[in-house]
Amino acid sequence: MINWGGLLSLFIVQNIMLSKDTSMIPPELGITDLKNFQNYIRYVVVFVAFDGFAKERSAYELIFGYNDGLLTYLKEEIDPCRGGDPSIPNFIHFNDENITKEDSTYIEMYSGKGNQTKTGYFSKLNGVDWININASKWNGNETYSYLKNPWMEFDQLEGTDGKQSAPNQFEVDQINVYVPNLLRHGTGKWSGDTYKRYGLEIYKGAISDDLYKNAEEDPRNAKYYAGYHGTLNLTSLNGFPIFSTKNHFKDSSKNWSELVEIWDENHTFIYEPSEWDDSYIHYEVLQRDKLSLIRV
Repeated sequence: MINWGGLLSLFIVQNIMLSKDTSMIPPELGITDLKNFQNYIRYVVVFVAFDGFAKERSAYELIFGYNDGLLTYLKEEIDPCRGGDPSIPNFIHFNDENITKEDSTYIEMYSGKGNQTKTGYFSKLNGVDWININASKWNGNETYSYLKNPWMEFDQLEGTDGKQSAPNQFEVDQINVYVPNLLRHGTGKWSGDTYKRYGLEIYKGAISDDLYKNAEEDPRNAKYYAGYHGTLNLTSLNGFPIFSTKNHFKDSSKNWSELVEIWDENHTFIYEPSEWDDSYIHYEVLQRDKLSLIRV
């Protein structure tokens, strides 16, 4: 017999999904066979909650968006006292959503006038100079909008949009980039490699490993809820557990990369993630245009 009431805690579910040690799981749940129960929970999450690994959608829905069934159910049919949330955004869109000016993210960027070293840098989001997102919340009577700080501490905007930065800067050892989808800023450091493309000398920058360190390895990342090595924790951005790594779990925990099989174009099995799974910035110096953006 399982006490399902204990599963209302997201932290407990995370422990069940990730832990190999039953001592981390509350004994009142009555779980004795952790492995089989983990498999069952994964089945419930994937096939019951998310209706399988893949969803079939029309071209119209993919272009113009659609209402997700599970999110709509949580938003409109479940009482807030039982876990429902009328403020949940249930509209899924892969292109830029057709929304009002009030609902959009208002971005201010430096043009370089007066200080060309700031060319292409973010100045403000929604009128403030700290990283934020538009969010909504249910207060018991109505849904209201507000600017949400996704991190443990306020984090200042820093870096360019990854497309252009200050021209004629020959100190090419470092480039700061802000990635809106991750709400994080990182540093691209010149790897020492250059090559020619379209007659231009292109510099290859590698993303600093500091971005992927956990809080123990780099205390500065504690405010980003960094608990796993080689992993970006995006849970606070999306409202549910989601993590981002490099391709094929490169530079993540050893046992994670063993979960995937990697084959090259010649159908040869590769035992470890390679440099092709890393993230880079390719740029030229005179105009400082990025020819290839960060891949995460």
